[in-house]
Amino acid sequence: ETLTQVLTDFVETAYCRRMCDESKVQPLIGSPRHVRIGIMFESVRLVDAKLVVRLHSVFEQRSERLLEQFVKHLRERTPELERLQYEAKSPPSTRTIII
Repeated sequence: ETLTQVLTDFVETAYCRRMCDESKVQPLIGSPRHVRIGIMFESVRLVDAKLVVRLHSVFEQRSERLLEQFVKHLRERTPELERLQYEAKSPPSTRTIII
């Protein structure tokens, strides 16, 4: 299973759709499924067995719960990943979560 598919499936979960609705963020109608990843994630990089992500600012305030859900999703779908590194912009910080 590709990382793109795993990320796309995550942003299409009921939890993420609800977060988007509450934040008044919606995908463009008719946009390809993989484009929806960019609605929630500003950047995503895979470095060896570590996934480095940065959320768009509208989701940073709720990052704690969002990351909990994301880690659960990653554990189920990508057992080869070892760590998730979250880079926050405001305030600038980095958090590493063992998957």
